[in-house]
Amino acid sequence: MLRVILSVLRKDLGLFWRSPAVVAVTLLPPIILLLTLLMESAAVGSLPVALVSQGKGAPAVRATRTLAAYPGFRAASLSPGAAQTAFDRLEVAGVLTVPKNYASTLAAGARPTVQLTVRNFNADFTDDLLRDLPDALGRVPTPGLTRHKGVAIAERDLQGKDAGFLGFQMVAVLVLLLLQAGIVNAGMAAVHEWQSGTVKELLLAPAPAMAILVGKVLAGVVAADLVGVVLGGLSLWAGFFGSVTPGNLLLAFLVMTLLSAVGSGIGVGLASAMRSFERLGPASMLLSFYLFFLAGGIAAVGFLPGWLRTIAEVVPNFYGMDALRGLLLYGAAPNLGQDVLVLGVWLALVLAAGPRLLHRSLTR
Repeated sequence: MLRVILSVLRKDLGLFWRSPAVVAVTLLPPIILLLTLLMESAAVGSLPVALVSQGKGAPAVRATRTLAAYPGFRAASLSPGAAQTAFDRLEVAGVLTVPKNYASTLAAGARPTVQLTVRNFNADFTDDLLRDLPDALGRVPTPGLTRHKGVAIAERDLQGKDAGFLGFQMVAVLVLLLLQAGIVNAGMAAVHEWQSGTVKELLLAPAPAMAILVGKVLAGVVAADLVGVVLGGLSLWAGFFGSVTPGNLLLAFLVMTLLSAVGSGIGVGLASAMRSFERLGPASMLLSFYLFFLAGGIAAVGFLPGWLRTIAEVVPNFYGMDALRGLLLYGAAPNLGQDVLVLGVWLALVLAAGPRLLHRSLTR
């Protein structure tokens, strides 16, 4: 049985590397999604703002420096004319102006006003600036004025570590890549048996059907894990995941392998139903994207409608994403046991259904 598994594994891996179309279908969806997320991160991160200082004296200078250093937006000090030009060309989301009477108003014991000019064609941009501005102005030194003493906030975080936007989404891209690579590699290898006319000889040979299926699934796992390790390693090197312990990396690799195996089993099932490269490629991408969004790839599953959340909690990559985010981003995955168990159940189901689907497809 081991010789059969290794023989199928070798043959299918060779097919993967010799087929540019298979590689393209595997990598294209995650690359498109990654580029989209990078552009989204640049667009919705720290908004560019023009900072105009018309005031004179130390108080105005302190206010300008504090606003320029605020991390919530990217402030560039410009002249009034240059700021208006940048605003008209949509190069900045708004213009902050420290007025001429800033120092005199402060000296008189009154609160000075900092003007914000904002283009409110997009309420999201406007709201981002309006949320940041009170915090930014609260950091500006105002000697002689009593600071407002309001309600204090005691923060209690759900996770032990904070995760950046790109790190959070990079795990989703990694899960999509693993699932897509498993489905495409194992599925395309199975379709090749129909296209070349070798499927009958393969299934009627004196070898267990389970050994043939395991060999095909293992080929999908090796291909998916390889590209997954490359993407995960680059993300780790770029700092998207922060510092990850060796133990968590090992556990993350185990989860990746389980997810790849489930995807490979699904790919063999799809191939049994479609038996065509032309149909399997689009179907695999469509299925991967649906499962990606259901698993919380963009929006947290907890924010979905109840009926959709129930469906999401059945799909395998929901559990893969939960485990990988915990291990790679937050330093701990409290639901790891449940996540691994569900992925194991999914793997058992696809392995049990695989031989039946392969043999049934011969009678159609």
